[in-house]
Amino acid sequence: MPRIRGVGTTTNQAAGGSITVNKPANVVAKDVLFAFIWNDKNLGASATVTTPAGWTLLATAQSSGFTANQYRLSVYYRVSDGTDGASYTWTFGASQSYSTGTVVAYTDVDQVTPNDVAVQLSAVQDMASTTQTNTGVTTTTKNAKILSYYIDESTASTLTSPAGFAQVASVKDTTNAMAFALYEKTQNGTGATGGIAATGFTTGSFKCYAGAVVAIRSR
Repeated sequence: MPRIRGVGTTTNQAAGGSITVNKPANVVAKDVLFAFIWNDKNLGASATVTTPAGWTLLATAQSSGFTANQYRLSVYYRVSDGTDGASYTWTFGASQSYSTGTVVAYTDVDQVTPNDVAVQLSAVQDMASTTQTNTGVTTTTKNAKILSYYIDESTASTLTSPAGFAQVASVKDTTNAMAFALYEKTQNGTGATGGIAATGFTTGSFKCYAGAVVAIRSR
């Protein structure tokens, strides 16, 4: 079954036309890397994101119908060939107000179809609850590793893991007023995960969350 190899240092930044994210230090050939990239224009439309060479886009979505804080969350994967550089750069179509990126590496992953099913993306503006639930997935193969990613877009909140999940990475950025967390769980059989809820979000006007669920297929 898929096992985590390592987590690169998360990059958070207040502004810029691109973001560079470090690769986990111990990656070897045939590991599969997954990247979570979030960018926010703030009071304007969020820009498109250019996929770096060697990476494949799994899912991307921009917030819609929001009166402010237009943001985009994108998920990518890359199969390591053993000659990866130390970092990767994603370029935005316009300078962004905020952005953050994280790369995680897994071993024992299917090389041809690393994602068992389509990635599910979620988003809420003006959060009314401290609990936010990512849309779940229905796995088709045994021993898939479920990744559940959350970002609190407006506050450096302390997020709490969903039931049965272990934390992979988390950051509280008080400078840029944001927090993110990534959790994992092995789905031993096949079937629906149901919604995956994390707690600790900050409620209020323009308090926004985005999330993603990835099912990593076992080799």
